[in-house]
Amino acid sequence: MPHISTLLQPVFRHPGFRSACQAIEAGDFPVALSGLTLPAKALAIAGLAHAFRRPIIILTSDNETADRLAQTAATILQWLEPGAGSSLGVLPAWDCSPYEGRSPHAEISERRAATLWSLSRGASRVIFVPLLAALVRYREKPFYSSLAVELKAGDEVEPETLLAHLTNIGYEPAEPVEDVGQFSVRGGIIDVFPPEADWPFRIEFFGDLIESLREFDPTSQRSRGPAQSALLLPLAERERSSKFFQSLLRNLSERVPAGQREKAGSEWESAYSGPFPGWEFFVPLVERHPSTVFSLLERPLVVWDEFLERKQQLKRILEGWAAAYDDVRDIVPPPPRPEEVLLTEPEFLKAVDAHAQLLLKELPVEAGTWQPENDPSSPAAAPEKFTRGDPDSSSTSQPTAREFVLLSQPPPKFHGGLKVLIEDLRARVAKRETVIFTVPKGGKADRLREILAEYGVPFETAVEGSSDAGTAVRTTRPSAPSPPRPDGIAQEAGEGVTGQAESTGVVTIATGEIEEGVVFPEPGFVLLSESELFGRFDWGPRGRRE
Repeated sequence: MPHISTLLQPVFRHPGFRSACQAIEAGDFPVALSGLTLPAKALAIAGLAHAFRRPIIILTSDNETADRLAQTAATILQWLEPGAGSSLGVLPAWDCSPYEGRSPHAEISERRAATLWSLSRGASRVIFVPLLAALVRYREKPFYSSLAVELKAGDEVEPETLLAHLTNIGYEPAEPVEDVGQFSVRGGIIDVFPPEADWPFRIEFFGDLIESLREFDPTSQRSRGPAQSALLLPLAERERSSKFFQSLLRNLSERVPAGQREKAGSEWESAYSGPFPGWEFFVPLVERHPSTVFSLLERPLVVWDEFLERKQQLKRILEGWAAAYDDVRDIVPPPPRPEEVLLTEPEFLKAVDAHAQLLLKELPVEAGTWQPENDPSSPAAAPEKFTRGDPDSSSTSQPTAREFVLLSQPPPKFHGGLKVLIEDLRARVAKRETVIFTVPKGGKADRLREILAEYGVPFETAVEGSSDAGTAVRTTRPSAPSPPRPDGIAQEAGEGVTGQAESTGVVTIATGEIEEGVVFPEPGFVLLSESELFGRFDWGPRGRRE
């Protein structure tokens, strides 16, 4: 969307954002960018990904924050680079520890496996990682890249090898195949339903040759037509082969203290000879995990979401795992120690310090003190103390972060107050602010266009596509559309508006998934989402205008 990209430039050209990017490019680390609400952080992350074209890892507090940031950042990056929105991902954190006697939720395991596979292939440009997930010890890239299998008609693969691999990466046998993660075998036919596929696949073999590859309807079990290829993504990041559990039994036997072996006997061995609740946490006892999430990417930029809070959270996580281990350390067999699954604090900080870092903050050290560096009369920005020890420490022996400010604030909430919404939009249009309404694809965008046209608010519709494509704005009275503009936007006058509006001073309607909007007061930029628009207002068929 070239036009949307243009509308975003007031934010990306703001002296605070621009100078932070220049400091990163110059290698002046660490750098802090403050004054950002959560949606503003997502917008900044998308801008960084567009500016640097290098992998970015964002350290967040939890899975929910990672998902919220990723949703907004994916929409913004898609506007900046059509097709790039899919290059963002989330590596979720486990929802349990090795000391609770249960495995992580299946959805979390599936998402982690798919993300690690994508990382290993270099397909992820931006990855949002909760701090706990960043602390985990990982295997090398080649292991994760081998988790998925892509098949085409004409390929040669032993059916037995394929079935063993499906079992190892989390698929379950079922007859018939109806849900994601299931597979079945009938003679020379293998049915399988991988995650992120619209339909399951039916693979017909002639010996070791894939003779045909087709999609089928899981309800009727009838074929829908041929498929060009089938990507069988993993459902687990760790293989559960019989060989692994044999090695695990030997390892666990050696870990049982000599004084307890005779007393405990071997009754526990049968419970650990196959998949058991929490087995995933025992894998590092058998297979080396020498990597960090940072080493899975090439020269990543590490972005901290609220550095001081994450530093305190780091201590809480490690202390919590240590306390939980102490409660169960005497059971037979003993569970993995925290440091066998997670990095220690020094190991983690050493891994982070090997890379460029940016600190995103909501509260600036001293709001309003930043001025462009080429302004000799402006005061210098106050640097944030970036220490490795106690966050309350006043030590100045550690490096400081150069802090730049890009002030943002939440947008107004209209909660269905249509008149208030229209008045707010008219005021912003009169001030020639940049206003972007973001709504999901579908009827809500059509209804919004009808309302803006009815109340005489000038607007335009952004359409993703080639630079010479555009969409005319529907109005409540006939009007000849203007010729398509070279930036990919076509526009015609709304009711009460004559002539063609400029690229500012109008409301732009764009499609995307943004949970919450943001206002940047200084560049006069407003991004609104349906959470501000809809509220309790019923966006149904148009009724009588009050």
